[in-house]
Parts: sequence; structure tokens; C-alpha cells
Amino acid sequence: MDATAESVASAFAVVLGQEQGDRRLAEQRLTALEVLDSYPIVLANLTTNEQVAVGIRQLAAITLKQYVYNHWSETECPNFKPPQPSDEVKLQVRIRLLHSLGDPVRLIRTAIAQSITAVAQYDWPDNWPNLLGELTRMLDEVAMGTDLSPEQSKAITHGAMQALVGLSAEVSDLDIPQITPVLIPSLVRILCDGQRFGDATRRNAVSVVSNLVNTTLALNDKSIFYASVGCHLRPCINSLIAGLTSTDHSLEESAFESEVIQLLTTLCVEMHGFVSSHLDGGLPGLTTALWQILQRVTNFYVQLKVFSRRRDPSCGGQLSEDEDVVDSDGESIEYDNLVYSLLEFLNGLASTKRYRSKLGSYLPDVSYQLARLLQLPDSTIRRWSSSVAEFLEDSQDALSCSVRLSVLDVMKKFSELFPGWSFGLNKTLNQLFSTAELQHSRGDPDWWKLLEVALLLVGTFSSCLVRHQAAGAPDVETAGIPIQLDAICGRYLLPSLRQSDLPFLKVAALHCIARLSIHDYPGGPRLEDLPAVLADALSQSQPSVLRVASVKALGSVGSRLRQVCAAVSTPMSAITQHLPNLVASVVDCLSSFGEPILDDGLYALYAVLRIDPQGFTLSAQSQVTAILVDLFKHCLSVASTLSVYLDILHTIQETGNQSSSEALEQAFLPMLLTCLEQQDTLESVVVEAAMQVLCVLIRGSTPTLNSIFMQRIFPAVVHIAITSSDSIIISRSCEVLRCYLAVGVDRVLEWHDDEGNNGIGYILHVTSRLLDPSGPAEWATAAGRLVCALLLRVQTEQLRENSDLLLRGTLARLSTLPLISSETAGSTRTLYTLDDGAINTSDLVAGSVGGARQSLVFVFIVLCRLQPQAVIDFLSSVPDPLGQPVMAKVMRLWCACQPFYFASHEIRVSVLALSNLLLHAIKSGDTRLMQITTTGEEIDDDSSNNVAARTRNKQSSKPKVYLQIPLLVKMYKLLIHELAKILEEEEDDNEGEEEDTDTEYGDDENGSHTGERLDTDESTHDEPTANPSPYAESDDDSDGGLEVDDPIFSNDPVMTVDIKEHLCELFRTLSQQPFYNEFSRYHTGSELAVLQQVGVLSFS
Repeated sequence: MDATAESVASAFAVVLGQEQGDRRLAEQRLTALEVLDSYPIVLANLTTNEQVAVGIRQLAAITLKQYVYNHWSETECPNFKPPQPSDEVKLQVRIRLLHSLGDPVRLIRTAIAQSITAVAQYDWPDNWPNLLGELTRMLDEVAMGTDLSPEQSKAITHGAMQALVGLSAEVSDLDIPQITPVLIPSLVRILCDGQRFGDATRRNAVSVVSNLVNTTLALNDKSIFYASVGCHLRPCINSLIAGLTSTDHSLEESAFESEVIQLLTTLCVEMHGFVSSHLDGGLPGLTTALWQILQRVTNFYVQLKVFSRRRDPSCGGQLSEDEDVVDSDGESIEYDNLVYSLLEFLNGLASTKRYRSKLGSYLPDVSYQLARLLQLPDSTIRRWSSSVAEFLEDSQDALSCSVRLSVLDVMKKFSELFPGWSFGLNKTLNQLFSTAELQHSRGDPDWWKLLEVALLLVGTFSSCLVRHQAAGAPDVETAGIPIQLDAICGRYLLPSLRQSDLPFLKVAALHCIARLSIHDYPGGPRLEDLPAVLADALSQSQPSVLRVASVKALGSVGSRLRQVCAAVSTPMSAITQHLPNLVASVVDCLSSFGEPILDDGLYALYAVLRIDPQGFTLSAQSQVTAILVDLFKHCLSVASTLSVYLDILHTIQETGNQSSSEALEQAFLPMLLTCLEQQDTLESVVVEAAMQVLCVLIRGSTPTLNSIFMQRIFPAVVHIAITSSDSIIISRSCEVLRCYLAVGVDRVLEWHDDEGNNGIGYILHVTSRLLDPSGPAEWATAAGRLVCALLLRVQTEQLRENSDLLLRGTLARLSTLPLISSETAGSTRTLYTLDDGAINTSDLVAGSVGGARQSLVFVFIVLCRLQPQAVIDFLSSVPDPLGQPVMAKVMRLWCACQPFYFASHEIRVSVLALSNLLLHAIKSGDTRLMQITTTGEEIDDDSSNNVAARTRNKQSSKPKVYLQIPLLVKMYKLLIHELAKILEEEEDDNEGEEEDTDTEYGDDENGSHTGERLDTDESTHDEPTANPSPYAESDDDSDGGLEVDDPIFSNDPVMTVDIKEHLCELFRTLSQQPFYNEFSRYHTGSELAVLQQVGVLSFS
């Protein structure tokens, strides 16, 4: 070992802690040695030297791999750092690595294989053409039984396979025809030789084949697939299937079998008929094999996981379920992966029409085997029993992955795809109930697990069962003994709720009864009885998992309970009498279980408080207020959590009277004052949340604002808006100021500081700061919203000259925002440098700049709705730097921004503003508007004789050309576009109502349950104002989810205008005018279709 090698080895020893020294200095020494041309050879020698400590060898291999990524090729390395090694050095490294791929130490073999893969990314095939040949030669030597010891054979095979796995993932589709004839024959020999090669080696072989198959299929050319891959795989199809259906089955084989099933899934789904056409027995043989595999895997899984306490020796002996199992390569084995692969295989075949009919004949039996997989494993029961957080986390289907959730997904998919799904479900439930009863009679301690699955399925597919029972569907009647839901309730459901020693059975029963209660069928559970059941399940004496499951169920059914109460003249006492206990129990759960239950607990509170707002909610206001004050600090970090919190606060406030509102304010104001006045010492999320709470309180402070709001809160908010540099905090403070203007503009005018300045002056000062062209673009968004509020809520005579200053400041800030996204920062065009007509919606800068631009443009849109002539006069009087009126540029920008307005008040105001301005221009004949042109549709100037396709490069390099049209025509087209959006939304709403009806009363003709989700599997309610119930109807008076009520426009008459009727009337009026041809000649086909759909134009 030369001096350089010794220095490197010593530095590695220090880094690993094997020798004393400064680790930082050792790392710096290694970095300095990277400049040596021999450095990669030194690393390769250290890696392959069996006399060196394993830790140092492994670190040398890792360092070599990183060196390759940083130095190997100046032109190809994304993060290249000089120097680049010479070709001779690269050759020496390749030789050493390949020669040592059979190293006796597994960790070193793996590290060497990874280094080979890294080098191959740059050198193969051009500079390392013999790599694949050498790797396959190693495998062939082992396969032919050369004079190698078993240990050597195993090491060489493992090293070569590890390198091939990494290399196959980097192969491009262009390499397939060259490498598959070399690789796949050797891989197929390994796959079919289970005696000579272990399961780990065969698993790696399947992984390589899968990578090559996926790369080949990406070409979308069946001939290439059959020539390059299919011809080699054809002989081993029967062998692979036979291995999967064999009765000999061990845990160690599951990883290999999982890879095989994934390969078969790809072949069956992507290459229809390839597997079945080369399998003995054809397509029926494939489905029979699938059924046998499912039975075997299910039996093994149940013994291994579900009944681990009394496991059969053939299924793992006395191996602990929590103990890691590794294969011969040292890789961890998890049997669940085989189950996931099999479920994906089932789903793939069911989704393919060719296989679906054959699979349908096995549907009842397949459904029962899937139901057996739904049983709770012993390890899961232990985890859930010891941790509520684990139970809740595993119940979130959007965040968690488990066999149970995956099986439910497959069963729901079956319900969509198979018309006879109810037949299979009915037979499965009968089997589950009868088997559970038999096990119970025999004293089996796990008898309840199948009953728990049955109740879970009844709840999950309740709408299907209810509809088919009500209709007397023949497929249900032929399924042996038909399911009678009233019998289920009396014989299984209610007794399960009383099983005090089986908490998870009670959870399933609660889920089931909550689902069934929404279906008003004879003999079934009634919705009005559900609160009593939930109140009992929430009591402190119940198991923790049942209590948190009850919280989730309460949040889901709250809206339905509210509908029941609202449907009668007086609230139903059967429901309302339990509301106090429900609130108290939810609060106790929040206190006991904390953060994991926070979102569900808040939503449950929200749901309960909306059931009887004028009765219970009003009486519980002080209690809930105290709860909210205590919970404030816990609801800051996650936006969805804070949103539900604010919804509860708003519910409490809107149901109260003046005295209760004052009590609510008195409870919150001390905490909010602390947040505002000490904002420099608090985290920004605390101040931001305090601002949002303030918005709710101020908007509800009617008829007059509390004096503390003006004397202490208002100055503190203004101070933050003027001094803070946090864009989010500034935006929130501006929203608070807008709320002041919306509900208490008179109080703001009356308030004065010690020097006689009134509140409007302070808000103007804030606006001036935010309109400063040197400030961040995000400030401009808040500035535009604040300017709109000032102009709408404060009289012109009160603003005096400030009105003109606000508009000029808005223009000045707008003129500094970049417009065109395709240009660099140094040459970005702005409003004043924009060429006439040279702007299009698709070219505008998006993101925060786009939001700021839309907010500032909206200032002029608001004024155009009220005073179009005044806006025209103002914009015509303001010159750009070249002395030209800025009006044309602002109008073009408005037209380009119009499609980006999505809030309800923005759409309404902008549509009415466009209409007013269009009619005003037509009526007045104002040439200042008539002469403006802007961009219309893109012109496709390809010759009709040129049938050659435009490549992506040609399309991107060829500049787009747009038709120039009059501004008034552009405005007319934008209004048609807005009408088209309204029609599209109506159509979507109608389809949604039909889907909701299908979900409520059952499924579609194929038994679809796409709208159903488990109570215990619901994800966190991301949109707190939207109804999260998987089966409940939407509330007519809900807040609309994403739609946020703007304080300035909430009471504006514009919010009550029927925009569709307004636009239809506008177009009818225009179409009858003699000048309408100036508009109609620019119609596109889609625009004509919209006008014909609403009856403005007749069908020609």
C-alpha cells in the first residue's frame, strides 16, 4: 500500500471512528486528494483489497461511487467537478471492480455492484462494451457447474445479479435489441433452476427481466417485444406458474414470488394474451392458477399474521411476527409484499375485459378469500391497543398502507366492474357469519375476527345491500340464503356493540350501524337513535379505540342529523337531548388523546354545533368558547386544522345575540392582544392565526365594534402592517383592515390618535407602503385588495385627493411587475414597455407575480362596474413614459387576466364590469376604446397541403402568431367564455347530483360504490367547510368548501345577480343590433355552440 493509499485509509479510519483524530480535518484531506489522477484507482484498490477492514472497504466503495458521479465525465455529470480522470485510470477502475464482483463479503459485493452501475451510466456501452458479456459469463459459469466452491458460486452470482439489477434500471429503449439476446437467456436459466439458485438470486433475476420488459413495452411495438423479450420468456411461463401454484411454500420464497406476480401482472395487462396463449390450459388455466395462488397465499397469511399466537410450524414455526426475516442476500422479507402483488394482479385482471369474464365465475370464492385477508393481524391489534395514534394513522387511507386497506380498495373496484358483485358479496357475508358462529361455538378465541370483517363489509357496502334488498334483486336471491339486514342488526350488530371485551368488534359494529342508520329501511337502525349510541361509545368507560372511532363517526353523520332536525318544525328531542353529552365527550377525547384526534375532534364539534344552532348551540356558547380559547395554541401549525377551528368560532358567533357576542369577544381579546403586541417574540404562525381569528370576530361584531377593537387592536394591526417584513403576516393584517372597513368604516373614520390622525389615514399609510414599487410582489396582492376596499367603502369626498393617488399608485406598482414569462429577468417587459397588442394569456408570468397583477388590475375592474366613464377618462389622462395614454395597455392586461379570476365575487364583478364597459362603449361610441386592438385566437399558418407533422422542436422554435381583434370583440368573447364556464359547471353539478342519488340509494347498474368510504378509513378533513361524510348529502347552506366569503362583497348586490341570465340577456340584446355582424364574424365554433345552447342564436 503506497503513501496515498495509506493516507486515504487513515482518513477513512478517522471518519469511521476506528482511529482518533479530527473527523472534519480527515474529510478535508480526502477532498484535497480528489485532485490526484490516481485517486479513483486508490479507492478501487482499497475496495477490492480483502486484507483491509470491511468498514474501510465499504466506505471506499461509497466514496468511489460519489467520485464517479462528480468527476467521471465533464459533459455528462450533472454536478461535474474537475478533474476528470484519464481513460487509462477509468480502464483500471473498471477492471478492478469487475474482477472483485465475487468478493466473499456480501456488503462489499453490493457496494462494488453499485459502483459498477455508476460507472456504466457513463462508460457503457461505448467504453465498456464487454460489461454485459462478462456479467453473463459469470452467471453461465455457475449454471454450468464449473470448479467453483458453493461459497464462490453464491458470491459470484450475487455480485453479478446485483450489478445487473442496477444496470437494467438504466437501460434505454434503444439498447433493448442489443442486450436482450445476451441477457435474457441466462436470466431464464436462473429463473427455471430452483435447485441450483436460491430464492434471492431468482428474485433479482425476475427484477432484471421486469426492468427490461417495462423498457421494451415503453416502445409500444409488439413486434419488438416478441423478438427481443417474448421469445425468451415463452418457455418459462409454465414453470413460473407451476412454482406459484405449488403446495410447497415458505416465507423465504415470498419475495421471489412477489416479483414473479408483478412480472405476470405487467405481461397480462400490457400484452393481452401473451401469458394465457403460452400457458397450458390457456385463459381458463390462468384463472384457475390465480385462484389456487390466492387460496394458498390467503391461508399462509392468515396463519402467519392473523393467528400468529398459534401458528402452524409450516408457516414459520415459532418465529415472532416482529422478528426480521432475511433472505440469502441479507434482504428483509415481508410477506405483506406478496399479498400486495397478488392484489395488484387481481385488480389488473379485473380491469382488463379479456380476463374479467373468466374471473367472474370465481367471484364469490375470490370475495370470501379477500374477506379473510381483512382480518386484523395480532400485531396490529397490539399496536392499536397500545396507541390511539397508531390506530388513527393506520385508518387514514390517504396516508397509510396496509393489507386491510388494499383489500378494501380491490373489493370496491370489483363492485364497480362486476355486475354480479352483490351475489358474491351476499355469499361472502353468509359464509363469514356462519363461520364466525361455528368458531364461537367451538370456543375459538379468534372467532370475532371474521364477524368483525362481516360487519365492516356490511357498513362499507351498505347502500348496495339496502338497494338490492329493497328491489329484491334476483342476483341476491340466488346467493344461497339472502342477506336480511334487519336480521343482521338483531343477531349480530347489536350484540356486538355489547361485547365489552372485544373493542375492535365494537368499532366495526359502530361503523356498521352508523352506515346503516342513514338508510331508512324497515327494521334497520334509525338515524335519530344514533346519537344515543355515539354518546355511549364516547363515554370514558369505553376502550380508547372505540372512543376515537366514535369521534370520527360523529363528524361524518353530523350533517345528516342536522337535516333530520331541520326537516321538522321543532328539533327532535331524541337527537338534541344527547348533544351536551356528545360535546362533553368529544372535549374529553381531545384532552385525553391530544394531537392525533385534534382534526377529527374539531370537526365533530363543528358537526354537533350545527345540528341545533338556535337551541343547544346558543346555550353552549360559553362552554364552547372556553374550549376554543384553550385549543387555540394547538390549532396553528396545519391550515386545515385552523380552518375547522375558525368554522367553529364562526358558528358560535353567528348563532349568538349581542350579549353573547360581547362575551365571546371578551374571552378572546386578551389572548389576541398578547399575540399582536408581542408579535416580535412569537412565531409567525401564532400571529397569523390571531389575525384570522380577528377577522371572524370583527365581521361578527354588529351593530357596532367593541371599543377595544378600535382603541387597542386597530393600532396594533396597523403597526404590524407597517413594520413587518413577513408577506403572509402583512397579507393577514390587510385582511383585518378590510374587515374593519367592511363592518365599521364609520368607527374607523371617527377614531383618532393623539395627533388627530384618523383611522383611514393609517390605512392609507399601509397602502402606500404596500404599493411601493421596490417592495416584494406579494405585497402588491394585499395592496390591490386594500385599495378596492378603500374605494368601495369610503366616500370620495372623504378620500379627497387620495382617490387619485391610490389609482396612480396602483398603476405605478402594476407597471413594475414583469409580464412575459418567457423572457429573462434582465429583459422582462412590463406594462409600460409592452408592444401594442403583444400580450396573450398563456405568456403571462404566474405565481405570486400573477396574483399581484390580478389584484391590482381588479381595482380598475371594480371601478368599471360602477363608473366606466370615469375610469376611461382617468386612464386616458395618465401617460406612460412615452407620453401615450396607459388605457390601452391596462385594457389589454385586463383581458389577459380575466380567465384567472376564480373567486365568486371576482367573477361576478368582472363579468358585470365587462358588460358595463362594452355597452358603454357601444352606446357612447368612444373612439378611445374603439381604436384599441388586442390578441385573439392563435393563427395556424400551416399550409393545408403540408401534411407533415410538426415536431416538438419545430413547434417550440416557431413563434406563435395571434389574430389581432378589436378590444370590444375581445371583451365580447371573454363574456361568452364566462357563460360557457357557467354552463359547464351546471352540467357538472347535475352529474354530481345524479351520482349523489346513486350513492344514497345504492350503486350504479354495475354496483359501483365509488362514493363510499369507511368511517374508520376517512382521511383528515382537508376542507373544513365541505361535508366530509362519505355518504351524507351536501348541505344546501354549507360554506361551499373552497369558496371564501369576502367581507367587502358579502353584502354587495352583485352577489345576488343571476350571472347566467344577465349574460344571456346581454347577448340577446346585442344579437338584435345592426352592428352585431362586427362581433359575429369573429365567432369560433365553440362560441357559436354556447350561444346556440342558450337560445341566443338558432341552429343553422
